[in-house]
Amino acid sequence: MINYLPIGFKLKLNRGTYIIEKVIGHGGTCVAYSAFCDGQYCIVKEFLPEKYRIKRDNNGFPIFEDSEIEEYRNELERFLQSADIQKAIRNMVIPLTHHR
Repeated sequence: MINYLPIGFKLKLNRGTYIIEKVIGHGGTCVAYSAFCDGQYCIVKEFLPEKYRIKRDNNGFPIFEDSEIEEYRNELERFLQSADIQKAIRNMVIPLTHHR
């Protein structure tokens, strides 16, 4: 059973409190949620590789074995690099072209 964040879960981050509305998708390393923050809907991506989706602690964090820490950290680093790339692309002006 996949242990997603529950509907209504309040995720407090530096930009505000995001209220989880529903799961909109999941892949090998993350779960995407529809969320609501400051009067707007948005998408929140949670780093949560498939093998860690089984158990969570009372704060919503995944529980894993000590032997898995290094692998978890490496996967997290790749996830954060991807997020940085997405942020940079979102801030770029990308010209639209049409080819015949």
